[in-house]
Amino acid sequence: KENNDEEEMKRLQKMIDNASRDQRPRLRTIYVRSLLLSKVKGDKSKFIEAWSKLSDAECKMVNNFLTSNIMQDPSNVYSLRLWVDLVRYSHYNANEEEIMSRLSMMYENSDENSLNRGQAAYYLMILKSIQLIKRGFHPTEKVLDEIKRIREDCKRISSYDKYSYEWLQNLEGIKGIINYKTKTERTELVEIAGTIVEIFSPRQGTIRLDCGIDAFFVPAGNFTRDKDISERVFFKIGFRHDGLAAYDVHKENEQITETSEPEELPIDIEPIQLTDDSQEKDSIGIYKTESEKAKTNGPVILGKIDLSTIPKK
Repeated sequence: KENNDEEEMKRLQKMIDNASRDQRPRLRTIYVRSLLLSKVKGDKSKFIEAWSKLSDAECKMVNNFLTSNIMQDPSNVYSLRLWVDLVRYSHYNANEEEIMSRLSMMYENSDENSLNRGQAAYYLMILKSIQLIKRGFHPTEKVLDEIKRIREDCKRISSYDKYSYEWLQNLEGIKGIINYKTKTERTELVEIAGTIVEIFSPRQGTIRLDCGIDAFFVPAGNFTRDKDISERVFFKIGFRHDGLAAYDVHKENEQITETSEPEELPIDIEPIQLTDDSQEKDSIGIYKTESEKAKTNGPVILGKIDLSTIPKK
């Protein structure tokens, strides 16, 4: 089987070399997908896992192929998606500015209500937030407005915006976040500091991080409006589609007596792998639009016509 995979990759490489300029992007994409599937014996459910099995030389080649596709056509959203996954899940590294630049390209070139736009908005919001947390100082109103605009777009497209699909494990950009499917009780998450600025009810409060952005939290019985406004607290961060959420909130030198878990994900939002484009929703709970479903699932019945009401000629 391994020899067959090698022969197939050589055949595809030869086809790319001999293809016309217009045909090359599609063949490069087929090559990348075939290479990844060869790493997991063709199991599409392990598509994400396959990235970590690429060698350094293969990572470099995949980067070159996808970058060539993007340079040839900046609106090639699928190549942009694959490139972001390359950076996140493989050994390949790219700087924050390059990642955000390509996510911005994906965001701007996707249909207004598409999965790709929601996905790009979500990760742009996450990376911009991590960047601010890392720098530790208050952003300008312009930066805050930009994050708010992206967040609102993600929330609008989302099928369920109250769940933390990604968590902050460390401050190393896109490699510093961990998907809820991978996170376990043993996963160590970085702790962030902030100040309680509002408690609306036992189920809803706001913490302002030291960098100036806000996070939702559940005060429960641990914090009250009467005595805890302006209290300094420490917590873990999850990223929902409607913004940041703080978990395991506690005061300094105070032990966490009970860990706070996010609300359960509804049964009908069962996630799938991010890069399996044959599916209708992704690992962060964003659905494709009805028009996109129509393209993959065949014609959509919009209504019925009663032929008896049409006069015969």
